[in-house]
Amino acid sequence: VPAIFVAIWAILRATLADARCWELSAGNIKWIYQVPILTAIGLNFVLFVNIVRVLATKIRETNAGRYDTRKQYRKLAKSTLVLVLVFGIHYIIFVGMPHTFQGTSWEIRMYCELFFNSFQ
Repeated sequence: VPAIFVAIWAILRATLADARCWELSAGNIKWIYQVPILTAIGLNFVLFVNIVRVLATKIRETNAGRYDTRKQYRKLAKSTLVLVLVFGIHYIIFVGMPHTFQGTSWEIRMYCELFFNSFQ
């Protein structure tokens, strides 16, 4: 399935916006491959929220007789942090930021993405 979107993008890029360097921006052609990526990130986010909900209910049920809620929340926080990295939820933070290769916002984005990607 990804090959279909890449092939369409490559053909359109080669015919409509061939600037001899495919790293340069080509305008709205990038949405051909960005939409499937954003769809996958959105689906991962929905799955993430559902799994966190199930985890929270399971932790509450297993610790119903105990009164130490700090341990419950600590367990939930640990499992949630692991799931954030596994599902790639950190990409949602940077979805709206443009892909520029200069400036402070780009440096912050790159450091954050490299940090989270190393754990993924």
